[in-house]
Amino acid sequence: MSNNKIIYSCLEHVEEAMDDIVNLQETFPIMETCINEKCNYCNNTSDYELKVNSK
Repeated sequence: MSNNKIIYSCLEHVEEAMDDIVNLQETFPIMETCINEKCNYCNNTSDYELKVNSK
């Protein structure tokens, strides 16, 4: 996962998305509300955009 990776997540998968970023990037993500995207885990409409600041 690169430093500018964005994960889109529905409400059901937001904890899994946060765990993935913390485990792979060893930092906490920036989480913003999001519409018009699909969840990376189930393809339902996403509720959140999780990302890590670029270094």
